[in-house]
Amino acid sequence: MDCEETEHEIHEAFEIKEDDELYTVDICPSKKHVIFGGKSETAEVYSYEEERAITRIEEFSDSVIYAKFVSENRFVIVTTDGTIALMEHSGDVCIVDLEEDISVAKFSEKLVVGASSGRVYLYDACLEHINTLGGHSSEIISVDYKEGRILSMCANYLIAHDEQGRVLYTLKASEAYAFKYITSDVICFARDGKIQIFKQTRKLFEHNIEERVEDVEIVGKSLAVGGEFDYILLIDTTGHYATFKLDVKTELT
Repeated sequence: MDCEETEHEIHEAFEIKEDDELYTVDICPSKKHVIFGGKSETAEVYSYEEERAITRIEEFSDSVIYAKFVSENRFVIVTTDGTIALMEHSGDVCIVDLEEDISVAKFSEKLVVGASSGRVYLYDACLEHINTLGGHSSEIISVDYKEGRILSMCANYLIAHDEQGRVLYTLKASEAYAFKYITSDVICFARDGKIQIFKQTRKLFEHNIEERVEDVEIVGKSLAVGGEFDYILLIDTTGHYATFKLDVKTELT
């Protein structure tokens, strides 16, 4: 898992085929560039100003499941077969090969990578390895990092670690498929049929939803919940957890 200096060939061609599947998209801080990747084992950086792809990285051996700008001109790319690449537009790259399948990744100050084995890897923004965390017995399905704490979730439970690998607390996560950090101690769970908010192991709030929740995002001081329903559920996170429904009408043409 050592970091190696190498080079990937950069191409200027830009093309998305109809049968390509995109798994990840991100926009750089200045909003000038967008990076995307997917099933085609390729990642591309597209310039809005030049209206063309300025960087195309090929030769990955599996699907690109995560791509994220860590700064204006530097981005990280993660593939399902264990490759983690830190790149710049010039093509210079630092590569880590985990030698195991990756199921999920997220960059938020630090890069957290979850593996199918249940292991969790923590890296800094320069792709220096900080720690490898254990405790899970099945595939990692969601990860996050906030204020020195690493959250990782498998099908049965969630574990909160510090960067030294100490377990801070665990939560049962049966029927949960996503979570969102509100603060380092407060977490929102998306489960089948409900939204729950915990402070460590103490439940603060629960809201029943008949349809499946697909995404939870933080917008200002509220949680925005979307899914298989024609509204956005807003939850105030300032203490009382009041809920509001924002109707959404979509026209298909």
